[in-house]
Amino acid sequence: GFGFEHFWERSVNYAVAAVMTTARVRPDISHSIFTTALLQDIGAAIVVRYLPVAYGYALGMAEERKVHPVHGEREVMATDHAEVGAVLAEKWNLPPAMHVPIRYHHFSEFQDELDPSTADGQTAETVKLIQISNLIVDALVPGEDGEPAGVPEEIKERVAEMVGLELDDVAEIVAALPDEIERVRLLFRAESDMAE
Repeated sequence: GFGFEHFWERSVNYAVAAVMTTARVRPDISHSIFTTALLQDIGAAIVVRYLPVAYGYALGMAEERKVHPVHGEREVMATDHAEVGAVLAEKWNLPPAMHVPIRYHHFSEFQDELDPSTADGQTAETVKLIQISNLIVDALVPGEDGEPAGVPEEIKERVAEMVGLELDDVAEIVAALPDEIERVRLLFRAESDMAE
């Protein structure tokens, strides 16, 4: 059930949402978060490529148990896509300000606290902004009735505490996000057409 085209579209959605969210609370770092958010799930692409059966089993197990996929990944593979992505980012010599958020973008799924030795204040903030942005993107995913799911309770509980974002800000981001995503997709298509 994994499609690379869908994977990259979703990655772009996460990156656009991260920029929009960050611009509201930390405009000084909003320019640097796009690439980190875009690459946060790169480990999933690697795992699918090299361990497709294990990854499929992990996702199926997570769906059956109604838990986050990283729980299934850790149980089946003794690692998860975030850890794989962080190792890859380190091999690419990306700075800690990028590979630390890639590693920890699911940290709250395990009620973990960020290890202070791995993240300075800005890096920890980037992790939280990416996580909230991901939840905002999930609000656009159609439910069983075909309509967007809407802002989940999870966001309402976390935004103020994690990043100081007001619920009105979240509603505005959710409303504006589809148009902004389409603008970025058109930019990628234009660059792709020029390359041909």
